[in-house]
Amino acid sequence: MANVMLTALKAPSGLWPIILNWIEKGVVNYGWVIILFTLLVKVCLMPLDFLVKYSSKKTTLVQQKLAPQLARINRKYANDPNQAKIQTNALYKREGFNGVLSCLVMIFNLVITMVVFFTLFASLREISGYRAIKQYISLEESYMTEYNSHLDDVKADFILKFNEKAQGATLDEVVEGVVTHKYSSFNYDTLKDAFEGTTDGETVTPGIFEEFYQSNIPTDSEHYKIVNYYFSYDANAESNVQIKDLLVASGKLATDPAAVAATKTWKEVRENWLWVDNIWVADSYKSPLPSYDDLVSLAKNAKNSSYTAYVKTIDKDTYNTITGAVRAGHSRWNGYFILAILAGVTSFLSQWITERLGKTKNKQVNQLVDEANPTGGMMKFMKILMPALMVIFVLTSSAGFGIYIVSSAIISIGISALTSVVIDACFKKKQQEVLAYLEKETLKGLKKNKKKG
Repeated sequence: MANVMLTALKAPSGLWPIILNWIEKGVVNYGWVIILFTLLVKVCLMPLDFLVKYSSKKTTLVQQKLAPQLARINRKYANDPNQAKIQTNALYKREGFNGVLSCLVMIFNLVITMVVFFTLFASLREISGYRAIKQYISLEESYMTEYNSHLDDVKADFILKFNEKAQGATLDEVVEGVVTHKYSSFNYDTLKDAFEGTTDGETVTPGIFEEFYQSNIPTDSEHYKIVNYYFSYDANAESNVQIKDLLVASGKLATDPAAVAATKTWKEVRENWLWVDNIWVADSYKSPLPSYDDLVSLAKNAKNSSYTAYVKTIDKDTYNTITGAVRAGHSRWNGYFILAILAGVTSFLSQWITERLGKTKNKQVNQLVDEANPTGGMMKFMKILMPALMVIFVLTSSAGFGIYIVSSAIISIGISALTSVVIDACFKKKQQEVLAYLEKETLKGLKKNKKKG
């Protein structure tokens, strides 16, 4: 059944999964696959990033040169924003500065960045759902294969012990010692039929059972319930939640071989990365092996109908039995919120470094430029908002997407530093001229203030 359903699942398709699958052929660990993929995307977008920074640098130099005049306009028309805007536009026009073109380049870059971010976010959600379901299918197959390989031996051993105990013993003594198990229901007729089915001339006869039951109503019926359950058990009913208990019903099976097999399989199929035990689950306090409800959420978030359809075929109790057997021997947090912390820190650093690279070494000049920049407050707000958003994305997504966010920020910092060196070299002469002009204007302002004082 599992193999049939697996073939019905549709593997993620589209540009990003194709590229990720291509990289995976040469890299075993999927966490590093995501990092190499991020690097590849950043390198491909590098020309656009360079164009944006080049245009931004050109705009910055013009704005820096006009900063003294802009500062005077802002002070003069502090109570008349509309007039300040008119005067500012007039100043830009006189200087031949076209801010629209610069804005269009930045908007285009922002659109491309958002498209990559959200389409990759959707793709990794689909991949997470697909991979998590495949992991469970592998666990179920190994668990059931091992169980079925022992089922006949377990039944035969149970009946053998039952027959041995039946010789010259009461029914209570027969059942006592064969198994100890608690089952949720007791049916007299089914239990009676079960004993009748074991009669071969040497085992307990229906008469013995009938006589015992009529004269000795059991005060503790749990021993009989397992007999009822055992003989009515359907070996093909894979959804039965008592598989583990049946496996250990035989005295010669001290451990649950199905649980051992599933645990071994989990260690083989789980896709870990550094401290994260399973990258398809969030880097958090939760188990690396998702709960049934978490698997349902992963399937729904994947936005793929075949995943949701498959999860609906999984019996929740069976899922909990199999995954519970694995967790019993492999219990730990999936992570320690490290990716969320790194996402916030690297996002803040990326903005801070970009801002610092645009500053001059002259503090007074920087102050003059900041005074002329009306968007300074918004930039400060973004330095808080963006890290907060990245933390939220990581906490509510798989660790795989968290790896992308963190690696993307780190790579962006490196690219920004590299492109800044190249761009500064291109505008070195112009920058020196603007800086000299600003220092002269700053000096004039200081002298003017001193006279007033």
